[in-house]
Amino acid sequence: TARFQFNNYFFENIILRGSVGTGYRTPTPYELYSSYGNTELTPEKSVSYDLGSEISLNKNLINFYIGGFETKVEDLITYASSKYRQTTANLKTYGLESRLKTKLHDTIITSLNYTKTNGKENDGDNITLVPKDKIILSLNVIPTDKLNINTYYLFQNKSKDTKYNELPTYRSLNLNVGYLFKKNSKAYIKVENLFNRRNVLNRGGGTSENLSYKSPGRSFYLGIRYEN
Repeated sequence: TARFQFNNYFFENIILRGSVGTGYRTPTPYELYSSYGNTELTPEKSVSYDLGSEISLNKNLINFYIGGFETKVEDLITYASSKYRQTTANLKTYGLESRLKTKLHDTIITSLNYTKTNGKENDGDNITLVPKDKIILSLNVIPTDKLNINTYYLFQNKSKDTKYNELPTYRSLNLNVGYLFKKNSKAYIKVENLFNRRNVLNRGGGTSENLSYKSPGRSFYLGIRYEN
């Protein structure tokens, strides 16, 4: 894989950013070796482009970014006739991304991200399991040099399941608290899905009533991160 990126300052507070890169996805063990598998599968390959501009205002207290992106995936692995197969079909996604970041105080930072994604395979089918609209609203509070409290709300909708039925709206409120107790050591606690919402990620069958695959409920994570 390879990636090329450029940044160009038009003015002191305006930056033009762009990149192009390649990627791949290897077949999963299930796609290769299950009773439906195919050991002749090769990796899916992708090429991605993006171009955008970042603007800083009011002595960098407000930062705004807007840009467009496009990704094309070839050699798709699909399931057909009771077996995984490689197809000549390709998948093309494109969209718009915007971000607004504001520094309300030396210890309080807010941000709002919005991503609009569209895409279809060359046979006309819509992309699956990718939301058309995704919004992330976050609040980051840094009361001391050692303590960081971040909470963010995730909203996404108009995803299609693997049978091309529209999935319910996904919502989740999350909390991440980190404490730097040494120069290179950090303890953290994360709480995901604070409201214990039952979000549907996919369906097990072909109808809109089948809601088999759900995200985890309220989840707690504790850990220590050490950097040498």
